[in-house]
Amino acid sequence: VETRPDLITPQEVAFLRELGVTRVELGAQHFFDFVLKKVNRGHFRRETAEATFLLKEAGFKITYHLMLNLPGSNPFLDWLSALLFFAHPDFRPDHLKIYPLMVVKGAPIYQDFKEGKFHPYSADTLIRLLASIKRFVPPYVRIIRVIRDIPADYIEGGTRFSNLREAVLRFMKEKGMRCRCIRCREPK
Repeated sequence: VETRPDLITPQEVAFLRELGVTRVELGAQHFFDFVLKKVNRGHFRRETAEATFLLKEAGFKITYHLMLNLPGSNPFLDWLSALLFFAHPDFRPDHLKIYPLMVVKGAPIYQDFKEGKFHPYSADTLIRLLASIKRFVPPYVRIIRVIRDIPADYIEGGTRFSNLREAVLRFMKEKGMRCRCIRCREPK
């Protein structure tokens, strides 16, 4: 199941257990509270840590959804955010879904994008950032996704790569870099 970190309580954990849930996906999005505040996320790093603790204590596998290119962030902060989710003992998810921000009509960021106040990362920046994140992901982690499935016709700004993972892995191979996540180490 997918939920927000701030909705995980002991009662919710018990309910999820009753349902037979084994893995919970948390919309952590970013490590830094000032970024989460800027995008009106409604939760902060503390809630992600608390939810992670409760779920791990109950034996759940945990997936974090990370977002790159959020307003108020930059490639270095996105890289550091991902790194800290693994370096800090209060976090350390079992799986990742990495979603670069894509601008679509109707989204809160759309007007800022149209007015030139927000600029999505270039494809090159995004590929380099994802490659640098994949380099330090621990070997116990499975990176489930590196892009959200949004039809290119709906994307006004941001990457339109439907095969972003392939582009990142190709770049890593060219640069002699390796990813140690479970998915990349599986027999092909």
